[in-house]
This record gives sequence, structure tokens and C-alpha cells, in this order.
Amino acid sequence: MAVIVSHAAALEVLRRGARLAPERLNGAPLATSASSRRAAERRDELQALRAFLVEVGLLDVGSQLDILAGPNECGPAVARVRTHRWTTATALPIRQVFLPGTGRVDGLYVVAPELLFVELCAADKVMRKGSAPSPKSMAHVRAALLGWELCGRYGKVLPGDRRDALAARGFENRPPLTSVNDIRSFADAMAPGLAGVRRARGALALVRDGGRSPMEAAVFILLAGAACLGGFGLPAPRVNYRLKLSARNAQLLNAEYVELDNYWPRPLDVEVDGFADHGGTTS
Repeated sequence: MAVIVSHAAALEVLRRGARLAPERLNGAPLATSASSRRAAERRDELQALRAFLVEVGLLDVGSQLDILAGPNECGPAVARVRTHRWTTATALPIRQVFLPGTGRVDGLYVVAPELLFVELCAADKVMRKGSAPSPKSMAHVRAALLGWELCGRYGKVLPGDRRDALAARGFENRPPLTSVNDIRSFADAMAPGLAGVRRARGALALVRDGGRSPMEAAVFILLAGAACLGGFGLPAPRVNYRLKLSARNAQLLNAEYVELDNYWPRPLDVEVDGFADHGGTTS
């Protein structure tokens, strides 16, 4: 039977190196049986799955496994496994999982990145285990940072990751998992019945496609974020803008263009007012 990993566990599985099949599936079968025999089988199945994910390095030994189930599933009690129920009438969007360096795992799915973003916006659990509730502004920033990661060309590397070459860097290069438009379209289609949609829509205003690092995301949010979020409130720059070089400069750099992290089409002038502020005197 299919097992669908969701919420924080899905994010951890992706950050620890799982890859997603390119095609998105809709309406995969969810467990619905409530018989005691079936519950016992399901319990064994989930225990085995969690042990497997820990063994292959996609889940930390102390992490909780979040799964999605149908509205009538009995949800057997399993240590460090939490069952979430999909109760909307809309087809559940999922993607099948590839293990690092291997093929697909039969029956193992994760929620599509668009749904994952909305789920974590609702739960505000963006890898902040054990922390106290935070102000709404920080939840907004964390959601935007997650959006950059899902829509960007990088994925964070968690402590204890077995890929030693990536541990010091803190992130890996990988293709984008989704896009701002895809998340927005999903949120619009699901509204208003899915928790987290409103927060997801608000956070998307500070998300751009194609980011290359967590620091790039943080700088953009600092520049374009409102003052209530700790930002400067500047007009949002274009991200990773390709600036075509003149023939002479292209020859010097051996490149046709340069890619700018943050680019404003019009000049932006920042002045410090006052003669004294520039180190002068008034006498």
C-alpha cells in the first residue's frame, strides 16, 4: 500500500538527498481501512518504512515521520510516526521518490512541493523543532526562505548528512522542485479549504525563482522585505539578471553576459544626509 510522506518529514527527506520523479501524480490511493487486522499491518509497515528511511540516510534517527492518510484511516499508534489526514475533495498531488543513486522506491511518495509549502506555512514547522512560538513576522520570513529553497537551484544540507562533501558548504546544487507560479496556482485552486493557503500567498511575494543559495535568499528578503519583517523595504530587484556584455568586455571576460544577484533596471541612489555625517565639521 502507498505511503505518502508529508510535512516536516517530507522536507527532511528532500534535504537529505531524495530525488523526485518528474511526473506529478494526482489522487493516489490513500489507506482507508479501519479493521484491527489492517491497523496492525499498517503499524508494522510504518515502523519498517521509518527504519528504512533512517537506514538509507533520508531521516534522522530522532526525527518524526509524517504521513498523509485518508479521512477514515484508523491511524495506528506508532512511535515517532504522526498521521495527517487529507480530507478535501481535491485530488492529492504527490511525487514518487528516488533514492540517491538508485531507482524508485515502490509505494513510497512525498507530497508535491506545492502542497509541502502550504503544509509548512500552516504548521510553521520549518525545521525549528523544540522552539517556542514566534512572532508572525518571523513565520512569514521563514516561509519565504522555504519558498526560495523549493523554487531555487539549491537544497539545504542538514546536520549529520552522510554526503561529506556537502557538509561544510551547507547546501547542495540541484534543479528547482517547483516555481512561484506553480505554488500560487495550487494555492488558488485549493482556497479556501486548505490550511496555510493565506500565509503561503503572502510569503510568495518575497519569493523568486532560480535562487542559487540560502544567502542570496536572505539578502533579497532583507532588501525587499518590509520594515515590520526587518527589511529595508526597497523596490524588489530582479534576481540573477543576465546582463549582456559589450563585444569588448565579452572578449575580456570570455563570456557573453554576467549574472547579477540583485539588479534594479533604474539607478538606485542612497545618500547620507548632513555634512557632519560625512565626517566634516561645521566651522
